[in-house]
Amino acid sequence: MTRVCRQHPSVYALAVIFAVAVGLYSFGASNSPLTSERLAVQQDFIRQHSELQRAEVRARAYWERNPDVRANAFFGEGGAQGIFGAWVHYDRHGRDEGRKWGP
Repeated sequence: MTRVCRQHPSVYALAVIFAVAVGLYSFGASNSPLTSERLAVQQDFIRQHSELQRAEVRARAYWERNPDVRANAFFGEGGAQGIFGAWVHYDRHGRDEGRKWGP
């Protein structure tokens, strides 16, 4: 005698939520300086060729002009990139959007 086990719909919902969470985590990890050599090189360049305080002033000015970027979980003030998030956003998106960099 075989039994057919039916899964409860909540099991499928949990599987979808888990898959989305893994996808978002993977995306975030792929855009991290820990896994992206390009981002690590950019951060090293900023550290070597710009005073950290000056970089922070520029980042804060960029966030002040762009509150949507400031609130972003990745590029924003409290984001994973720290003060480099503003530059990374400008480099990836802001320049093409016509945003201004610096104070």
